[in-house]
Amino acid sequence: MSFNKILIPSGKRTCPARDKATCFNLPMRRFLLTKAMFSDKFNINCHTYRNLKRNTLTRKYIPALVLLTGFFMAALATPAQNSKADSLIALVETTNEVEEKQELLKKIANIYEYSGEWDNYHQCARQMLELAREENDSAWIAEAYNKLGISSCYTGQNEQAIENFTAALEINKAMNEQASVANSYENLGIVYNEMGDFDNAIECQLKSVDIRKPMNYSRLFNNYMNLSILYGAIGNAEKQEFYIDLAKKEVVSKPGISAENKAIFYSGLGDLYLDQGLIDSSIVCYKKVIHYSAEAEWKRGITSGLGSLAGIFQATGALDSAIVYYHKSLELSEQIDECMSIAEGLTALATIYAQKNDDPKAVSYAQRALEKARSCKLLEIESQILEFTAGYYADKGEYKKAYEYYIKYKAVEDSILSADVINKMAELETLHQTRQKEQQIELLTAENMLKNQRIALFIVISIMLLLLIAIGSLLYYRNKKQNEHKQETLRQQLLRSQMNPHFLFNALGSIQNYMFNNNAKEAAGFLNNFASLTRAILEHSEAESILLEDEISALQNYIKLEQMRLQYSFNYAIEFDGEVEPEFIKIPPMLIQPFVENAIIHGLKNRGKNGELKISFKDRDDTLEIRVCDNGNGFEENNTQGKGHKSMAMAIFVKRISLLKKKYSKKAGYEIQSSPSEGTKVIIHIPVIE
Repeated sequence: MSFNKILIPSGKRTCPARDKATCFNLPMRRFLLTKAMFSDKFNINCHTYRNLKRNTLTRKYIPALVLLTGFFMAALATPAQNSKADSLIALVETTNEVEEKQELLKKIANIYEYSGEWDNYHQCARQMLELAREENDSAWIAEAYNKLGISSCYTGQNEQAIENFTAALEINKAMNEQASVANSYENLGIVYNEMGDFDNAIECQLKSVDIRKPMNYSRLFNNYMNLSILYGAIGNAEKQEFYIDLAKKEVVSKPGISAENKAIFYSGLGDLYLDQGLIDSSIVCYKKVIHYSAEAEWKRGITSGLGSLAGIFQATGALDSAIVYYHKSLELSEQIDECMSIAEGLTALATIYAQKNDDPKAVSYAQRALEKARSCKLLEIESQILEFTAGYYADKGEYKKAYEYYIKYKAVEDSILSADVINKMAELETLHQTRQKEQQIELLTAENMLKNQRIALFIVISIMLLLLIAIGSLLYYRNKKQNEHKQETLRQQLLRSQMNPHFLFNALGSIQNYMFNNNAKEAAGFLNNFASLTRAILEHSEAESILLEDEISALQNYIKLEQMRLQYSFNYAIEFDGEVEPEFIKIPPMLIQPFVENAIIHGLKNRGKNGELKISFKDRDDTLEIRVCDNGNGFEENNTQGKGHKSMAMAIFVKRISLLKKKYSKKAGYEIQSSPSEGTKVIIHIPVIE
């Protein structure tokens, strides 16, 4: 199963390490660079608060580094509802189909991810993993680890995210799912970027490119955008522009590229222009982000474009315009119920109103941001807002309130540290799980090796079979050619035997005798029969088979010639049983004539008068039985071999019959019964040709 569920850090957006303060997702980061410390009189060092108040350029990145925007399109169309998740959970509890249960759990996890309910999301992913392990389903195990990696990254547990994504990567490698391997490398690149490990982040993105480029994979665009942002983060403007250009070529070369990806492209291009100080160009790009996101009904993209424009207006002192755009961004974030974006938007508005010295609104938005952060359990943002509020009140000289918020800030910081301890304990559990994963990977590798061996064996056997078939076909073709050659040779020999000089001489002598005796009518009749017989012999010698009636016609012509030549010293009769149909039965040509010739020449010729020749045909299933009987001078059965012409005709018959038996796999042959007192009977069996 090849899946393409790529990490979308919906709240934890990446931003260049060299300019963390400009990232909209964590607008308080610059404040964290110098920790506010209380003195004995509760005086707060408000440098970071004032710095934030004076200069807060909040660039709101689309998680375009990388993200498979289609993954969330269904969720973006309508706000995620807990009721929808509850209804799906009810279906999970009622279904017994494992595949259906996994699909339902995946949909539930997507709802929780979108609404920022990370505890529920994590539990859902764990349930997917346990179910996949029970079924030993490698594809779903990889899917579950991928979701656990998303959960870990969203909640700031980047090392845990690396472990989960690495587990998914190894399983995908074992299954040889190249598209999913590329996705895993892309996810790892995202997390390494979050951790500030840009070398590993770039390496992972390049590995993803190496796999996807030969496949002409659609997400190459995302890799190029990622690499552009990564090289921008380390200050390599040349490489940043190079990968932006590659991403642009992907957009241009693929007419069907989605509006979401166009929005992602212009977001990255706007960031590049902003880094170069090209404010007007970056504004044009961010407006295109809003345009293409609206075209795709992608609300998250619209909020990103609006936030980016608001950040530019705030940085350039156009605070009223910044407020308008932040409000629009906040309104959309509330529509899609994206916790982190809402908390960030409220925080940004608090900083702007602080810059405008509108204290009631600054406090109001800070309180709303604090409530949202607490409801979504966003401890880092809660900590930043508390620190900001403490600095705000300290700057106003309200040290009591400043101290109260400072205490709350320290409590949240301590809870974050406690969470780190819990995470360490979770890491110990992960070590155990990692061992299990390694065993599963080894098992998958062994199974793949066995599968490959079977495939190799199948290929070898197939090749051997093909060779045997080829050799068999070659032998068959050669034997066929040899048999055809033999048959042709025998046809020529048969033709010569039936048109031998002795027969021709006798026939021409008979014609001459009729003419000398002025018997023109007999001469004409003899000549007519001779011509018909000659034509039949020549035609039949080229045929594979002929009708029985044609064979009989040729026999009659031959017998009549011999009758006339021998002064009608014998009579003949041709008989059929009731099942023989001469006009439909096909037989090999010129097999009967040699026996008729022997009966006349060696049996009836020397008898004188009252000779009798009888030829009968009987149907014997798939063979034809022919009996040639004469009452001439017989011979002893142990002396069946004559001389001269008789030997030649019989030898040819034996060779032809041998070939016919091989070709048609039917009974064929002859038997001679003879005595000096009773004459000779020859029983011939000839295959009937379908």
